[in-house]
Amino acid sequence: MKYYIGIDLGGTNVRTLLVGENGTVYAEVKDNTERENGPDYVCTKIIKQIEALDTIVCDGLKGVSGIGIGVPGPVDTVKGTMIMATNLPGFEDYPICDKLSERFGLPVFIDNDANVAGLGEAILGAGKGYESVYYITMSTGFGGAYVFRNELINGISTCAGEIYNMI
Repeated sequence: MKYYIGIDLGGTNVRTLLVGENGTVYAEVKDNTERENGPDYVCTKIIKQIEALDTIVCDGLKGVSGIGIGVPGPVDTVKGTMIMATNLPGFEDYPICDKLSERFGLPVFIDNDANVAGLGEAILGAGKGYESVYYITMSTGFGGAYVFRNELINGISTCAGEIYNMI
């Protein structure tokens, strides 16, 4: 079985999960983001959370195929950075994917949090088996994602399907 690390990086909390390819959650670590301390501090916190997962599974993270990060706002999925970080000051163009990839030797991917939640819901959740799924999330802002045939439709700006409204 393949395993993945999923990170939900928000302005208030950061959660790190170890999940199986079937969506089963094997371990979770959660803490306050403490965004006021800056991106290096938050990135170090994420590294410690991943290391805590290693302790929980006691396997050196063997079998982990990659790391995925969901963040609020638009992202550059090619560069692996946030384009705009209203809830996470200082994260614009911060190389979080590069830093985590260098530290753990794994591929790291980043996308908008509504996009990754929508994709997960379409593949493993209530949308499983449907050809077309539209996902809406409501938290600090509103977010949306459109998934067609288990593929996230991002558009040229990675914001297709988005309906967000930041406070």
